Amino acid sequence: MIYIGDIMYKVINEKDQLIHLVDEYNDSIFIVLGEKRNLVIDLGMSNDDIKPILEQYHKPYDIVCTHGHFDHVGRSNEFDSIDMSLKDIPLYLDNHAINDELYYIDVHQIKEIKEYYDLGDRKIYTLELPGHTLGSYILIDPINHYIFTGDALGSGCGVWMQVDYSLSIKDYHKSLIDT
Repeated sequence: MIYIGDIMYKVINEKDQLIHLVDEYNDSIFIVLGEKRNLVIDLGMSNDDIKPILEQYHKPYDIVCTHGHFDHVGRSNEFDSIDMSLKDIPLYLDNHAINDELYYIDVHQIKEIKEYYDLGDRKIYTLELPGHTLGSYILIDPINHYIFTGDALGSGCGVWMQVDYSLSIKDYHKSLIDT
């Protein structure tokens, strides 16, 4: 493990080209390293910049936020744009009510999440899984058998369905069955 500021930087599996960053709030940021480009999954809400870490890999990158909660988009102000479900824009805007210390990009800089992200040597697919939020997504790396769930399937403490912008348990169940 290496610390860059307060961010703990650890390599999960170099063979699979996956980097896992954990910020001081225990938020996870994943960097999937590809042959031609990299993919950043979630941004946490660290007090330290994430962009310098990404730029050390000298490849273009896409940023995907699995949903609009502040602990997944908190560092979005470092970037010109992010990809996220546009269904979570109201939630994204309400983040200031939860944590007014974070800075966000203008909603016009949020782009709809893509069906997949082509990294050159593999594609990372996205799958909409509403429940935790209306715009929750998971990402799938079928080559290395990774699924990045954000909070759609829990984050170590179950799926928080009591928070604003969550679906009903019945609707969440339906989205799990339909997916």
